[in-house]
Amino acid sequence: MNVAEKTYCESSFFERVLANKNKKEKGVYGILYRFLSKQCDIVLDMEKTDFLKLCKEKPLYKQLFKRANLSFRAIPTWKENVDFSDNVDKIYLYDSKTRKECEKIREAKGCLAISGEEQDVLYFERLGRVHYFNLVPKSDQIEDKNITYHNSWEEFFATFKLPPLNAIIISDNFLFGDKFQQRKERSLYAILKAMAPKDLKEDLHITIFAENSNSTLTKERAQEVIAEINPSLTL
Repeated sequence: MNVAEKTYCESSFFERVLANKNKKEKGVYGILYRFLSKQCDIVLDMEKTDFLKLCKEKPLYKQLFKRANLSFRAIPTWKENVDFSDNVDKIYLYDSKTRKECEKIREAKGCLAISGEEQDVLYFERLGRVHYFNLVPKSDQIEDKNITYHNSWEEFFATFKLPPLNAIIISDNFLFGDKFQQRKERSLYAILKAMAPKDLKEDLHITIFAENSNSTLTKERAQEVIAEINPSLTL
């Protein structure tokens, strides 16, 4: 089951998405519309009476309003009450802010704020790309022009732009195995340091899921790991 993203959208931005969703030359709007319609609770900045009128008159509004398990509503004052420090699963789509203003919000608050400027809308398209990689021991590496090897997590994450984030989730059944002590600096701690946003002004929340059927990770050891992670993220 997908978690609904609460998306606060200026109505002028939203109307542009609807107007361009089927235009090939404006392909990113089609991607954005599919995302909004299939995964988002949408909030528009308009009066409730105007909104309900549009839901009766405009087919796309009516369709979004009738979706199961996803809401579509109007809060005319949402821009006056934005709290960027409480932004889990929240997205902000602005026409009234510039690309630079939204970029500062993304960097400092770790949340997704996008302006109506074309380059910023295209930024949303890049976020949907999935990155795959394989871990290959140095002894097994071969010379191949189609293969790029990275010698550290920092090198790997430098090859693409991470989305704004204020939380990291890592799932690895074997993370806290017998060799954790030997590998922790170049594995877990290096990954976290490479991913941690440099300009984030909010707390970075880290959640780790790992196999512990043999009870090798005790409460005391977990507390040690947490204590070691904190200074490792000092940037």
